[in-house]
Amino acid sequence: MAKKHGPNKENLEATRRIFLDIARSEFSKEGYYNASTARIVEESGMARGSLYYHFGDKKGLFGAVYEELMLEIQTAVCNRVAAIKDPFEGVIAASLLVMDMCMESTTRRIIIDVHTAITYAERLEILGRTALLELHKLLKSSLEAGYFKGHSIQSLSILIFGMVSEGSRSFELADDVGKARSDLGAAFTLLMENARG
Repeated sequence: MAKKHGPNKENLEATRRIFLDIARSEFSKEGYYNASTARIVEESGMARGSLYYHFGDKKGLFGAVYEELMLEIQTAVCNRVAAIKDPFEGVIAASLLVMDMCMESTTRRIIIDVHTAITYAERLEILGRTALLELHKLLKSSLEAGYFKGHSIQSLSILIFGMVSEGSRSFELADDVGKARSDLGAAFTLLMENARG
């Protein structure tokens, strides 16, 4: 009798991809609390056990969706700043790009819900290997170039990330997202210019 083989790597990755795509749409439309793993499983055509195998539970699935979004932001930031020679200008360009990406309501919904879906420590762990990693690199280069005198990478990253993420979440309440983005970008740039040293 031939030995039965378990699922191969390609099938596992394809299944994971299906769940992530459906879950991202579900979380973006419904928010974390109203999102339904039953709907996600039904739309996937997979067994519920398959979702649990890959992600553990709803929180694990949301964490995976959030991490993938942060990887997309990291990649976009890397591409945006690759040709910028001045690291201070890179910090500004990267921050404004993230604001631009958060104008998209589906992106914003996930960023808003992450605060209630996963813990601060879990969020920082994800950010530390994705979007914040790039910010730290840009800030390190900025400090080495003589910018932000008297500041540390840690304090700067908290301030910058806080302004960008909280400001971008506020777009959800704006009557005119374009104007809110423009105002936030102008205020952020002015604050950074004043802090550049």
